[in-house]
Amino acid sequence: MNILLKGITFLSAFLFLVFAYWQFNDPDAFRWVVVYGLTSILGFASLFYRLPWYIIAILSSVAFVFSFYYVWIVISQGLHYFEDEAGREMMGSLMVAVYLGYLTIASRITRV
Repeated sequence: MNILLKGITFLSAFLFLVFAYWQFNDPDAFRWVVVYGLTSILGFASLFYRLPWYIIAILSSVAFVFSFYYVWIVISQGLHYFEDEAGREMMGSLMVAVYLGYLTIASRITRV
């Protein structure tokens, strides 16, 4: 990985670690601590180890499916993005999905 990709990966992995810490006051904290923690671990692991891109791609695909599920809930019920719990969960799942998609592309590009 070049220095720019490493910097983006490190900063994002650190932010997901902070997000996992902030979830302890959430009603469904366990699920989001696990999701954000796993995302952070994958980010840090991709900096130091050669993770297979297809494993990250599978997890990214799962995250995108859950993101679209939350998008469907928010749009079909006419909820607000930041005021309702489902809207905030939609934003969190979209952040995870986009970051795992980035990790998939970065690991695929740099390890071919």
